[in-house]
Amino acid sequence: MLDLIFEYQKYRIYLRERLRALPKHGHGAQAKMAQAIRCQDTYVSRVLQGEAHFNLEQGEAINRFLGHNQEESHFFLLLLQSERAGTPELRRYFDAQLEGVLQRRLVLKDRLKITNQLSDENKLRYYSQWYFSAIHIALTIPELQTRDSLVKYFSLPAHVISEVLDLLISSGLATQEGLKYKPGSTRIHLGSDSPLIAKSHINWRLQAMRSLEQQNDSDLHYSSVVSISHDDVLKIKADLIKQIENTKAVVKASPEEELCCFALDFFKVT
Repeated sequence: MLDLIFEYQKYRIYLRERLRALPKHGHGAQAKMAQAIRCQDTYVSRVLQGEAHFNLEQGEAINRFLGHNQEESHFFLLLLQSERAGTPELRRYFDAQLEGVLQRRLVLKDRLKITNQLSDENKLRYYSQWYFSAIHIALTIPELQTRDSLVKYFSLPAHVISEVLDLLISSGLATQEGLKYKPGSTRIHLGSDSPLIAKSHINWRLQAMRSLEQQNDSDLHYSSVVSISHDDVLKIKADLIKQIENTKAVVKASPEEELCCFALDFFKVT
């Protein structure tokens, strides 16, 4: 889970620093946030300067704009309500709620044991959608190691990216350093006998179909139906296995710059 917001006691300070951490040092981010919460950019400036407050509806919209997960959203709205409170008693009430969230997180961190083996439940989630493994591998590319850069690259909703990062971190597949995410020590591998292997193949064949629809010149697709001898079936299969091994060797030594999918099919048509 993201720790950044839980280190703040004032929502304005958090927002200023959060916006500044966006690509291009947050240039244009304030205007985009104003549009997302349906208010004037000048009003956002007044709030960030301490001259006004956002209302709860605007706070909820900010949660969606920044891609907060459920726990982050709850904490942000508590920060907002604490500062909006009109009496000391009400402020103390919300401050106690904030302290409760922080204490529960400490207990969870103490109990959470990161292992080098993915649980069956997390494996089911990891292979439920193509983007879990895609985002996992994307973290090896320096330019894609922030939540905002991942949102922009994959064109997925921010809350989806947050959900994936939560899973990757909690299962040890990723680590977090401030706003940056990097691959973790946990390794994941599906054997050919795994009931999830078919789902993994289907996920990426569906992405291959998407690539075909986009007609990118840089992508490579080849399909052919042939009739061949029994012996040549074995020969072609052996050649393809050798090519897979060669490709894996190239990937292992290659700098992490582009995110690609290599999928290969050779099967009997019935």
